[in-house]
Amino acid sequence: MVAFGEKLAAEKYGPWADKSAYLNYGLLKSKIEAVLEAKGDEDPEAGRVVDALKHAFQGTFDDEMVKILAFYDQQRNAILDQVSELESAVDGVPQNVMNNEEMTPDERLEELDALTRKLQDGARDCQRLLAYVSLNMQGMRKILKKFAKNVDPTPPLPGYLALSITSPHEKGWKILQGTYLKPEVQDDLDSMILHKRLAQSAGTIRQLSSQLSAYKRTVLAASTHDLQEVELRRNLVRMDTLLAEMGTAEQAADRNAACVQASPWAARAGIFEKAPSQENAVATTLGIAINCFNSALYMSNYNLLVPSVRSFLFHIGALPTAAGLVIGCCDLASMPSTVGYSLWTNRVYKFPLIFSGVACLLGNLVLVVSYDSGSIALLYIARLVTGIGAARCISRRYIADF
Repeated sequence: MVAFGEKLAAEKYGPWADKSAYLNYGLLKSKIEAVLEAKGDEDPEAGRVVDALKHAFQGTFDDEMVKILAFYDQQRNAILDQVSELESAVDGVPQNVMNNEEMTPDERLEELDALTRKLQDGARDCQRLLAYVSLNMQGMRKILKKFAKNVDPTPPLPGYLALSITSPHEKGWKILQGTYLKPEVQDDLDSMILHKRLAQSAGTIRQLSSQLSAYKRTVLAASTHDLQEVELRRNLVRMDTLLAEMGTAEQAADRNAACVQASPWAARAGIFEKAPSQENAVATTLGIAINCFNSALYMSNYNLLVPSVRSFLFHIGALPTAAGLVIGCCDLASMPSTVGYSLWTNRVYKFPLIFSGVACLLGNLVLVVSYDSGSIALLYIARLVTGIGAARCISRRYIADF
């Protein structure tokens, strides 16, 4: 198996490598080796030296990330501008080329070929940047895996970005790596990890290539030339080869980038965000307020009715023997709703908390109406609706997670 350092050196794009735009894998590897060497030292001060070297590794890794993200952002914006210009040029082909009666078929083919060359340049640039994403994401995963295996992952720090690293080849393998990067960096990192706008540019290039091919076929249908013979005679690289290479690079970028996920450690998470992936999440003030509101409504229904259930039944003209069923209705309804809330809160807390609050509030209102109207049926409904609110289940889950 080829070492990743050799793979990185072999697959770098020369002009970008000259600018030191890629992850400096060799430097980071030497930082790890320095930590290992210091760990083997029996000097009483070795522990402090090891800690200092570990901090040095993390600082260098963070600097490399910032460098890579800045270069990616610059190149992506250049490609977006390039593709936008190509779109405008191809959109003008019907008027400027196809319907231009002053141009001969050969002149039309020359214009179309000129656009094809520019499109080929765009496809190459897009393929190179996709390969850049793939190589650097793979390099981040490799070096952090080496660091975790030989040293220890840097523990996440509250208020700083944390990286979750997985492997496409080892199912279940995962490390959590802290950084010294501020959460603001997450937007840039997510932009590179997801590379949506770059993928959109790749899709646009494919579409424009298809349009240019169709225009060429239309021109050649009225001439004596064959499309393939014309392209070979003009010594043009076939576009489908470049598109295939771009597609392969895009798949590799998706695969390797999916192994790196970033999130602020101890980030605020609550009812208006998805449930956090970290154990150290902090509840929002609004989430706590709604959680307390739900619990208060649930306990109000319980404490007002259960101790005085016989008096309540006497007031509405119902038999005292119905007390057991009235009290049990709430627990009966809470059993299926507890299962539903457990599944629901695995994805998001906003709607389960609000739904629970509405159900508890509605249950209390119906309880009041049942007392005034003397309806045993409404009393049963009030208790069932309160049970559906299941505030005990969702409140404990929210407190446990946040």
